[in-house]
Formats: sequence, C-alpha cells, structure tokens
Amino acid sequence: MAERLRLLMRRPLEKYQDYKVAVRDLHLPTVGCVHYDGAKLAGHIEYAKGAMGIHFVNLTIAARRIP
Repeated sequence: MAERLRLLMRRPLEKYQDYKVAVRDLHLPTVGCVHYDGAKLAGHIEYAKGAMGIHFVNLTIAARRIP
C-alpha cells in the first residue's frame, strides 16, 4: 500500500526532473542551493554535512491558499 501511494505521488512529478519544464509550468525557483560544512556550534543542533537543492514554488497554486 505505501509503495503504491509513493508511486502515485511521484509519477506526476517525474517531468520536473528537467527544471525548464517546471519553469514553463510556472514553478519558479526560490533562493539558491544551501551548503552546510558540518561545523559544530555550541548550543545548536548538530546536522550532517551536506547541501540541499533549489526549491520551486508555483504561486498560482500557493496563492489560492493564502487569504
């Protein structure tokens, strides 16, 4: 059941592996990639070293939910 649900959710998003398709569908990029070097800071939560990709938002969809 969980695998079927995962596939149902992923299939419609496969086309967005190409960011140009996402932009054509009005999904616009937010801030650039964020990189964390893994530095440990006293009093802060420890996170693994790494980076995350660019996030996209479609304001024509998101704006419908904002009063």
